[in-house]
Amino acid sequence: MWVHFSEGFVPFACPGFAVLDFLHNAPRALNLGRAGVVLFFVISGFVIFGSLRNEPHGSAGRRFVITRFFRLYPAYWVSLVAGLIVLWWWPGKPISWSLVLANVTMLPSLFGQPYVVGLYWTLETELVFYALCWGLHRAGWLDAPRVLVRMIIGLALFWLALQASGNVIPGLRDVSSYWKLMPRHLAIMFWGALFRVVFDETEGFRTRTAGNRHLWLLTGLMVALTCLDGWKGFKFLWGAAGSRPSAYVLVLPFFWLWTAWLRIQPRWLVWLGRVSYSLYLFHVIVQAPLLAAVADESHAALRGWPLGLYLLVAAMATVLVSAAVYYAVELPAIRQGRALAQAVRARDTGRLSTTGAA
Repeated sequence: MWVHFSEGFVPFACPGFAVLDFLHNAPRALNLGRAGVVLFFVISGFVIFGSLRNEPHGSAGRRFVITRFFRLYPAYWVSLVAGLIVLWWWPGKPISWSLVLANVTMLPSLFGQPYVVGLYWTLETELVFYALCWGLHRAGWLDAPRVLVRMIIGLALFWLALQASGNVIPGLRDVSSYWKLMPRHLAIMFWGALFRVVFDETEGFRTRTAGNRHLWLLTGLMVALTCLDGWKGFKFLWGAAGSRPSAYVLVLPFFWLWTAWLRIQPRWLVWLGRVSYSLYLFHVIVQAPLLAAVADESHAALRGWPLGLYLLVAAMATVLVSAAVYYAVELPAIRQGRALAQAVRARDTGRLSTTGAA
């Protein structure tokens, strides 16, 4: 949100303030936009893999599909409708049924269609990760750290192969950059999954490192994943001109430190985390009409504000919209998904009991 809002409003903000430079330049200098995306993938690997792993076997795969569907799609479809209205119909962009139907699936680029909201590309990666986790569960490999290690290494090598062959194989030039990056992001998500396994199974995770081979393996893979950029990802360390921190270098150690030693205590931050999916889906949509109002030459009074004030207004509006979507759409859908998943579990438990009695 910080990155998108600062980039959008800075042309209209009052110049000459040091805080203006900071609010606009800091996220660019620290590469916070990309870092937020990478952190999102690590957290997804940690949380999603753990939720599936902690499910009892039997119908866990079906329950996982049900709960994930109701967690993601209802709020996403609301944002899709809002995005079509605000980002496409209002500016006069052409809307086709193929565009709409492809985006309804959450996999529009697979059908050769653009994203209604540009940030939807991360959800495609999320869905592929879900499918792979579901496959590991079906194969009985969900609790096998060695399989996760092979997934991480294999996906990282696949990404390197794509990078090396991008200019050699003509067909790869037309492949979306998001799909080219997907193997690397999936490797990061599976590193988060392996982190969850080690975190759950290691007593004294924060302090017990000596002699713990799983922790050392996790560390080695973290170093390998952060070094995939080669020396370019570390140029900022010696102050190379024009360089900025690589998100892939910073995020994994940051995630480790945060998970192991820090805790989020303030209730308002916990609440923001609860509505963060809607924040993600709607902040660009909320920003668009605000930007249009500021850009309108007839609204001279809306120009020349401090950038921080623009960011504050856009953030507050986004939080209000996100809270409304969370309580009206997300939360009822989550409860419905859980109820259906529990019904599946109860039905399967009844069948097992009947079979055992027979």
